[in-house]
Amino acid sequence: MNPTKATVILAILLLLLCGCAHRTVEMRVSYNSGWDVGEIKKCERASGTSVAPDNRGDVLLCDSGPQVDWIQSHRDAVYESAKTYSVVLLTNGKDEPWVSGKGHDTFWQCKKTANDIECR
Repeated sequence: MNPTKATVILAILLLLLCGCAHRTVEMRVSYNSGWDVGEIKKCERASGTSVAPDNRGDVLLCDSGPQVDWIQSHRDAVYESAKTYSVVLLTNGKDEPWVSGKGHDTFWQCKKTANDIECR
């Protein structure tokens, strides 16, 4: 095998491995009410919406309340209600098309554990 083919194969393997590995990030998480261990909520990252986070950073928006507040530019309320957690992103999320059909959002099903929040 020539060096060019080997380099391409190695690059493809690295991309596949990086796509399969989970990522753990410390981030703010905003949700409507209590979140019991084992409970699952539908979440999306603010950075994946049409309204970019400000200098306070990204927020995981769980439940419809924080998601609507974020889009309606009530970001101060979202940041104030958010708590910081270790968030384990086990997948790249699932794309869901907008009702209008003009775009999509990426969502995760996130489960609260004793130590962190795990999102698939």
